[in-house]
Amino acid sequence: MLSFFLVFQVSGISLYEEIQAGKRRLFRVWEEETTQGMRVYALSEEETHVFWLDTHYATEKWFFTNAHQRFVIERSGNFLVRKEEGIVVSNYTIDEAPWYQFVEVSFRPWLVSGKKVSPMFWIFQPGVMVLHKMIAYRENEEPLVLQGKSLSSLKVRMTLPGAKAAFWRAWYWFDTNGVFLRYEGVRIVGQPVTKVERKSP
Repeated sequence: MLSFFLVFQVSGISLYEEIQAGKRRLFRVWEEETTQGMRVYALSEEETHVFWLDTHYATEKWFFTNAHQRFVIERSGNFLVRKEEGIVVSNYTIDEAPWYQFVEVSFRPWLVSGKKVSPMFWIFQPGVMVLHKMIAYRENEEPLVLQGKSLSSLKVRMTLPGAKAAFWRAWYWFDTNGVFLRYEGVRIVGQPVTKVERKSP
């Protein structure tokens, strides 16, 4: 659920590898600053994602395309509006909480703030497109080995709020500047564990 995959180094293009049940996918990810915030791009051979984020790193718009579907979802007040070929096909009602579709980037301001608990946020579950309200907890700092190098990392647990937390959780690792390094979790109940790791730079 929610890792969506991958994320970028603060400048330039970064490469991330996603592994699930022996299948491997590589994503190239980068960002562009805009006057309203930033755009983040995540591209593999099979699919393309573009995320528009505001100055607080919350998602304002998400574009997705692969061989089977193509859509845009955009926030309008307390609604998330999905369009296909310019036609509205779905409206999702939310509250004032931010939408963090790309948590690997959107968590950064929270992580560098030093706070233990993230704001509550909305996110679509990849694959099944179910909208969930989530929360994340900063657990501890620990060493993480990537590409043969040991790095200091922040471990984060993302889960459903309240009693629902017993039903799903996933873990993320970030560097001390809030840059995404690793993900491990089950995106859809019944599926194998998915792992994502930064490969370069």
